[in-house]
Amino acid sequence: MTDSLSQALGEWLVQQARADGLAPVCIALSHPDGVLHYFLRMDGAPVRTVAIAQAKAYSSARFGTSTLALQQRLHRESLLLSDFMDPNLCALPGGVPLELGSTLIGAVGISGRTLAEDHALALQATTFLQQYTS
Repeated sequence: MTDSLSQALGEWLVQQARADGLAPVCIALSHPDGVLHYFLRMDGAPVRTVAIAQAKAYSSARFGTSTLALQQRLHRESLLLSDFMDPNLCALPGGVPLELGSTLIGAVGISGRTLAEDHALALQATTFLQQYTS
């Protein structure tokens, strides 16, 4: 993910979060390896959401799937996050991989709302990518 794409996506997500009138969030964008590339904590977002948003982006990038899908896999296969021997993993919904074509370019993690709302806002990042690249 380029610096300019990361900045544009982050700013767009902040606009979406402000426009919908729901709770403030933390927004984390990572590289494909899970390393943090962009982060913003909106005014009023709880401090606990800082690490959670970053962990959601990391986990989504590392697995190449949404954290919702990861959560479902853990339940389906009776697995624990600790089975993967990575203390930075998080299976709370709100992490979504970011792809251009079939290439993973990073991931987004959102935290600060209900899990369903976090996931829905994270999914909006894929809409932005489609518009940004067309």
